[in-house]
Amino acid sequence: MLASVCGFSQRKLEPNWYCDELGFLYSVNENFVQKYSNGVLNDYRFSTMRYGAQPRLDLTNPFLPFLFFPDQGTLIYLDNNLTLVEDPIFCNDRIQGQIEAIGGSRGDALWLYEANDSKLIKTSRQLEPIYTSNNLSLQLGTPVHVTQIIEHANRVILVDPQNGLLVFSLFGAFEKQIPLYPTSLLNKSGDYLYFIADKQWYRWNKQAAEPSALAKIDNLILITKNNWIVKNTKVFEVEADGILKDFQLLENLPK
Repeated sequence: MLASVCGFSQRKLEPNWYCDELGFLYSVNENFVQKYSNGVLNDYRFSTMRYGAQPRLDLTNPFLPFLFFPDQGTLIYLDNNLTLVEDPIFCNDRIQGQIEAIGGSRGDALWLYEANDSKLIKTSRQLEPIYTSNNLSLQLGTPVHVTQIIEHANRVILVDPQNGLLVFSLFGAFEKQIPLYPTSLLNKSGDYLYFIADKQWYRWNKQAAEPSALAKIDNLILITKNNWIVKNTKVFEVEADGILKDFQLLENLPK
């Protein structure tokens, strides 16, 4: 939501591209993270080899990005120059259980999914609990496993490869289940979320109840490689050297 950064594949990690709300590009590689401001100009680089595998980058706060390593349960905060700002936090020591995914929240808070007890937990930046949900697997009547958490507007969205999109309020109350199964990261830009599901391109306006299908995909390699970003609400394909190319859609779907 693609390469293993989202948990959809266990193959060698392909570079995955992100864009923050300030317009800076990031690539997450197997052993390092890079930040770009202008195409091939690599401004900053941070090695992840000491902390775990399959890092997941969160840019909710572009001045305080963080990386989560689910294999080790390690959380590290960086500044906007990709410099480590404090010692790593070992999540499974602070929150008993197995943390599968972490997403940023307003005010530098965090949303966590703890798999053993199947709970959505909101914490402070230092993992002090603020809210804990009921057991979601019991509530939904099916096992829940989460690959991405993203807060957008007045909702918190959990991506589950088996159950689709699980939507919660900002207070952690479960609202609904949407049967869409992203094969890409949910990318946020302005008032919208963008993602790929079932070989179609989706956009989710923060005011809308559910995502809307925009188009079919003309380059199916995007299903297996996260080599696209959304910058200023415009979609780009990113080449290996950081150069942006306009992303072409095959056809518009009927409204």
